[in-house]
Amino acid sequence: MRKIAGHLFWALALALPSSRAFALNLNSSLISAVKQGQESAALSLVSQGANPNAFDQYGYTATMWAVSRGDFSLLSALIKAGGDLKHVPSSFNPVIEAAKVGNAGNISLLTSLGYNVNGIDALGNSALMYAAVDGSTVSVQALLTAKANINAADTHGQTALIKAAQNGNAAMVLFLASSGANLNAQDHFGYSALMWAAHNGQTTVVQTLLSKNASASLEGLDGMTALTIAQKRGYAQIAGILKG
Repeated sequence: MRKIAGHLFWALALALPSSRAFALNLNSSLISAVKQGQESAALSLVSQGANPNAFDQYGYTATMWAVSRGDFSLLSALIKAGGDLKHVPSSFNPVIEAAKVGNAGNISLLTSLGYNVNGIDALGNSALMYAAVDGSTVSVQALLTAKANINAADTHGQTALIKAAQNGNAAMVLFLASSGANLNAQDHFGYSALMWAAHNGQTTVVQTLLSKNASASLEGLDGMTALTIAQKRGYAQIAGILKG
């Protein structure tokens, strides 16, 4: 009897490394399938025991990769299979990552599950700011529906509206302005969205902001207004618009 028990012990001991290797291979295959957008293969691997919360060498899980890929169907399936984004590195904010790739479906899914819509990264950027820069009004609307703070500012005091104005995205500027953004918020340089639009030569954005009654009389810390900024930088058309 002792001999049999001893043989069984060693058989199990020898099988452990093999079982661990099999699990690691499953997890690695799952991550690869997710990164390639292969949903059926990913689900098959999960059914075989692959762990959607196992980390790869980059510190990402299959579930995290699904967010970063902007794959709504895969993310939904992995979350149903036990995928968890609440126990990942603090540097990975699921809603921010979804906003970076402009995936409104993932934003709505994640916020409905309680993930923080107003979380920020190391530079103070929120998901709304990334969505505004990306130019996805659908993503911005999803974030606003989830109660994102439209007037949140980053470490430089810049809001989503200021960032959209800097980038010359008139459609996004109009959308944010119409959604309640503070048109006259000033950053740590004292510059408003209108002043940045003038600084960057964004004629259409200047016209859009003025049409929504943005103030042209605000001064930056350098004592300049949108008009004097435009004049100094040689934007005659914008200066003419600002003069009225």
